[in-house]
Amino acid sequence: MRRALVLCALLVGCGSAAPRTSAPSARPRVVVVAVYDQLGSDVLAAHLPHLDPEGAIRGAIARGRYVRRARFASSATFTAPGHAAIHTGASPRDSGIGSNRVFVPGRGRVSAMADGTHLVWGREDASASPFRLHAETVGDVIQSERPASVVVSLALKDRAAIMPGGQHPDLCLWFDPEAGGFTSSAWYGAAMPEWLASWRGREPFEAVMDPPWTPRDPASLEARFGPDTQPGEGAYGFDASFPHDARGLEDEDAFRSLPASTDHMLALAREIVTRLEVGDDDEPDLLALSIATTDYVGHAFGPSSWEYADALVRVDRALGDFVRELEARVGPIALVITSDHGAAELVERTHASGHEDALRFTSESSLPRLQAHLRETLGPPPEGVDAWAKGWVQPYVYLGAHEPRVIEAALAWLRAQPGIGAAVDARAVAAAPVPEGESLDALIARAIPRDPPGDIYVMPAERSVAMEDMPEGVGTSHGSAWLYDRDVPVIVVGPHVTREEITEVAPQCRVAGTIAALADVRAPRFACGAL
Repeated sequence: MRRALVLCALLVGCGSAAPRTSAPSARPRVVVVAVYDQLGSDVLAAHLPHLDPEGAIRGAIARGRYVRRARFASSATFTAPGHAAIHTGASPRDSGIGSNRVFVPGRGRVSAMADGTHLVWGREDASASPFRLHAETVGDVIQSERPASVVVSLALKDRAAIMPGGQHPDLCLWFDPEAGGFTSSAWYGAAMPEWLASWRGREPFEAVMDPPWTPRDPASLEARFGPDTQPGEGAYGFDASFPHDARGLEDEDAFRSLPASTDHMLALAREIVTRLEVGDDDEPDLLALSIATTDYVGHAFGPSSWEYADALVRVDRALGDFVRELEARVGPIALVITSDHGAAELVERTHASGHEDALRFTSESSLPRLQAHLRETLGPPPEGVDAWAKGWVQPYVYLGAHEPRVIEAALAWLRAQPGIGAAVDARAVAAAPVPEGESLDALIARAIPRDPPGDIYVMPAERSVAMEDMPEGVGTSHGSAWLYDRDVPVIVVGPHVTREEITEVAPQCRVAGTIAALADVRAPRFACGAL
């Protein structure tokens, strides 16, 4: 007998929970999990009064349960580990997903999804699969227990689609301009479906870049944040002030930064709902959506900028429209809104608030200085070793030789650098038991997979940021144990969900259990109850 849907009371610890209510309700036809990439708890609280009441967030809060702070249990607050945790309940130590990118000798920085085997549709130089993901997802459980259900994952980033999809979703698509638009890989199918190729021809992504992005309410934005142009803003070819025109820019992330990129993705989601008959029967389907616009805009302009505020309103309204259309089409649905991580403020704004110790550093500029120090300390590397430190791809330094003297010299230099809050021997930490509790050592231990991709794990100091792929002197980031990175909101709408606001901090690992409960399947192994 299939289990009745039970959403659990907020737990003090992990494990089972009693139901909040026994009132009968229809099972949802679709469970929609919407991840607003880079939306920390405090950032949402600051922007919430200014969001559209018809948008997804305020609409969901008015109908469901708003958990203001769900706290990640590790310092690996990046997109791939965050999405893995949302859908598995596991931190990187158990999920195997500890970073967005890895260093590969001869190739440099590549996606952590690249397995070297399963080519991306439309490309001969890129591959992707969930080969690093060692924990089962809710989607995996649904497919095991409810084979008639449909599991779909859609995102603007490969990692944000692949992690929620699990091992064998019915459809897993992400945006890749070098592949001509939304695509997937040979892991998921031999070739692009004809309907997707046809849709891409009818809906070219280049079309949504016109007209340039301009703010809806400049007067309100200036009253909240001051002048449009602020120190530390601008990236992907954009300068610090509106309007932002992505046409002709070489950086592929310029498109993802536009609110119109979310409109484009949701247009594809509508097509998918029709093509795959999502929600057309009584077996709950899973539709995982990841909205990356907030992340790209946040990186380039910070969470307290005209751009972030305007983008958040726009993508939230677009998702609200999509959710209403889906509900009108299929009947009862459930909705989970959350985020994969937060972010630090721009260091310039942090300085203005009195914290002058905050700084921005890049792995690109730091690596040569580390290499020079190791060469000065250890002498030339031995034959067959090009450099003592081969690469630095956040959050790992990759050494040419994993030897105690090299590790010790590298750790000594790293720990002495301004802006670095922690540096540890990743392989030694991975081989040791995880400390109990929420100490920094415990948070870092859970952030490192059992088979670390690199040699030394590096984390920025509080209020400082470690940057990659950005011009010097601009932008902000995440990827730390500090609460502005670890605390994210969760909003749940669905059967048996009472309307309430919860201010107690909840373990983030309950999100996966919540999604499973809404889909009426068992929770994945590493989930720890439900919200």
